[in-house]
Amino acid sequence: PDTCVCLPGFTGKHCEKDIDECLEKPCDQICINTNGTFDCRCHDGFDLQSDGRTCKSHEGKVATEARDLLDYDILSKRVLKLEKVMTSHTTELSTEEAISELNSKVKFILENIAQLRRQINEIERHQNDYHKQVESLKPYRMEMQRVNTLCDQMAVIKRTLNECNCRTYYNNRLDP
Repeated sequence: PDTCVCLPGFTGKHCEKDIDECLEKPCDQICINTNGTFDCRCHDGFDLQSDGRTCKSHEGKVATEARDLLDYDILSKRVLKLEKVMTSHTTELSTEEAISELNSKVKFILENIAQLRRQINEIERHQNDYHKQVESLKPYRMEMQRVNTLCDQMAVIKRTLNECNCRTYYNNRLDP
């Protein structure tokens, strides 16, 4: 009763909110959110393809995908942000100090890698020793199985002898 089934492109308790499909980046180049849907457009020099989403060059050359082009406004903002980050880092550490710090970290990582290699080699050596010992025990394992089988047979014979009273049998045969 209090739930609406919304048409595609809308959401909300009463389907009153438009979904911005452009957030999902459905278009190659330019996405314009409209009421309940979206429209794709292309930059100058490109044509919208029949799928309504992709753009290709209309110069007659090999088709160039529009997503290979860069949006210069976005690129400019990213470069400025990167410059700010780099400026803050360069004021904290000089380039030589940064290189020295990176070299120290690389040296530390290489030492850890060497230690791990030694440990792996040691583990592999122990595995080889273990497998050799297991192989050397195979004949004994077979003998133990044979001994266990004989022990089981002896137990059956012992039970049979205890159940059978041989003296009674022979006494009955000797007495007419």
